[in-house]
Amino acid sequence: MNRRHVLRCLGAVILAAPIAELLREIVPRAERIAVLANRSNPVAVPILRATESAAQQIRMKLRVLDVRKPADVAVVFETMGREQTDAFVLVADPLLFSERVAIVQPAARHRLPAVYETSLFPEVGGLLSYGPLPQERFQRMAVYVDRILRGARPAATCRSNARPPSSSWSTSRPPERLA
Repeated sequence: MNRRHVLRCLGAVILAAPIAELLREIVPRAERIAVLANRSNPVAVPILRATESAAQQIRMKLRVLDVRKPADVAVVFETMGREQTDAFVLVADPLLFSERVAIVQPAARHRLPAVYETSLFPEVGGLLSYGPLPQERFQRMAVYVDRILRGARPAATCRSNARPPSSSWSTSRPPERLA
């Protein structure tokens, strides 16, 4: 994994516990939780471990469903229906970003609550997202690039500005309709 993958992975691992807790608050009786992930993406492995650990702490049973190609999305929703999944979490991945409409529509049709890592999903009708603000990500990136172009060593640049990212949540519906 390169540095970008490590940083992305670290951020997602940090978010695993709050996302699991948020899902528990939204669907208190949820027991069977699916995690949609592309296991061929090396970043997914530590994120899945962190998500499983967070779910165990709040007594949720996870079932990881692998999505490696667009056709897998329909199969995953059939599996969730057959197994009577209560809700799902999505591990961010470029393939899953590109299939967000194909993920959000059946989730809404089956009334399956989901928490996504980015606001891309609520923008197309997904229930809610929780994660770093995209604007903040790009602003930080610009600061790092500027420092590196001025001669700073990349490793020193990241350590000198280390602080946890702020998080936000967004929904596709006004909060009063979620209750």
